[in-house]
Amino acid sequence: MRHFGHYRQIFAGLPSLVMTATLLFPSAARSQDEKSSAREEERSSLAVDNLKKALQSSEEGRKNLQEAADNLKDVRDLRLALLLTDWQDEGILPTSVPGIFVPERVGHRAIHQQVEDRLARIIQNGLSSKDADRQIASTTLLAEIGAQIPGTRSRRGFASTFTPDLARLLKSKNPAVTEAAARALGRIFPDPQVAGDALGGVFQDRGGSEKRAAAEALVSLIQEVDQLAKSRAILGIKPTFEDRLRVAESATKAASRALHDSAAEVRRLCAEAIGRAAATLEDMIPDVKESSDVPAGALADVAKELGQQGELLGSLLRDSDSQVRFNAAQALMEIARAEARFARRGTGAPSPLRLKEKGAGALGTGPEDALRNGLRAALPALSGSLRDPDVRVRLAAVTALDLMGQDAAPAAQALNNALRDPDLFVRWAAARALGNIDPADGKIAVPNLGRLLFDPDLDPRLAAAATLEHYGKDAAAAVPALIRATSVGDAEIRIAVIHAIEAIGADKAQSAVPALAQALSDPDDRVRQAAAETLGSFGTEAQTAEPALRRALDDKEPTVRRAASSALLNLKKE
Repeated sequence: MRHFGHYRQIFAGLPSLVMTATLLFPSAARSQDEKSSAREEERSSLAVDNLKKALQSSEEGRKNLQEAADNLKDVRDLRLALLLTDWQDEGILPTSVPGIFVPERVGHRAIHQQVEDRLARIIQNGLSSKDADRQIASTTLLAEIGAQIPGTRSRRGFASTFTPDLARLLKSKNPAVTEAAARALGRIFPDPQVAGDALGGVFQDRGGSEKRAAAEALVSLIQEVDQLAKSRAILGIKPTFEDRLRVAESATKAASRALHDSAAEVRRLCAEAIGRAAATLEDMIPDVKESSDVPAGALADVAKELGQQGELLGSLLRDSDSQVRFNAAQALMEIARAEARFARRGTGAPSPLRLKEKGAGALGTGPEDALRNGLRAALPALSGSLRDPDVRVRLAAVTALDLMGQDAAPAAQALNNALRDPDLFVRWAAARALGNIDPADGKIAVPNLGRLLFDPDLDPRLAAAATLEHYGKDAAAAVPALIRATSVGDAEIRIAVIHAIEAIGADKAQSAVPALAQALSDPDDRVRQAAAETLGSFGTEAQTAEPALRRALDDKEPTVRRAASSALLNLKKE
């Protein structure tokens, strides 16, 4: 099966990349670039400009720094002042707590602390007020600050220090206050456990608008931290690997509490949050098992939490709302991508096939196993989703099945039906998924794989040929279709078809000998070479091709001549 692996590499991941490129999750929060642009546009305060000049002044001129700081009169001035990069020369100084902001110049530190404390008091007074308007104003300000302002008390930044206050406001009897607090928690890079527990609590006994705000915050929480981690550190605020994983874990745990909420929008957002968490996990899995940077314990915790959502997400694939179904399918696809990455990195964990061969009754307990168990729980629903009226759902579901490998064997009949899907990407992924399972399980699809060899698009045809090659003798029913396909289409598909015939073997595919002999006259030398090699593998069963092989000894290409001479020698074996 020499070319099967080659085609698998070409095909691998392409449908899921299309999904990522064309069916992205809806954005729930502004990007860091948008925030940076907003910061630039706001730097117009005279008081802040004077402070900036004082920070940039010579040693002698720094006596004006205190006066400039004292002239910061309102919240806007204080906020913009703390955004200035001029508080330091060479970046964050080492401290006992990595990431804590310390202005490099000693003279700046006390002034920075004063400005920070003034703004903190104003915000704290608003949060502690009995006036709902002041509470909302303070939470909105924190949401706008996000993770832009570094903090001297928390490596997560200035705004994150208000996480407990915002968690408390989520219990407010005023829905507007709860919603504002939820939005802020999603943007300030908070302690993930505190934020996750608090947001999850909103789903238990609050109204629809509050639940929606909490669900949006969970999506935003993951999105903001991932964007912050992948962007240039803003004055030193940079999430660690463990930060991202703990956010994914906490958000997944909280979102699972509302996957069956009565409001479709809440279900959509919670499924989206879990999908984003799975994408974060996949992004964080190191290429090798041993990694000094990514904490193995945190990886395992996230995988365990995600694996527990498999059955719940599967149940959402039958939801009446198409966007809920899509987000659930997308989440399962992301979980499958993470599981596949664990498998690729060489953890040494037994594969599903090896477990079955050993007769193991208990499932594994590693992160890969946790994800696999969740996908197995969702398998019946994923199989049923291949009939979904929404093509996005079908494509996400079939991509998940493709990534599941042999575990998708129970879905063989559904994958067989999907080979006739009107969408080319669904047909393509279904052919690939069938190529990942054992021939004994997938051979029911051989007739439809034969028909797919004449698909209008090249990619499904190549995938069908590669799968038939993988099935070998079990693909004998496709020989008539393979014979017709030897003279149809591009050289790539003709070569793939010839190799599939070779894999089936002479005892099942001898009827292909005339077509292979004809292929020795193909305009493409690679096709001629493949035909000669396949005839050679047929041995004495290819006797009728001897005249064509003799003519091929005069081929202009040495690779064809060598293949023809070897084939002729095989014909004459005693």
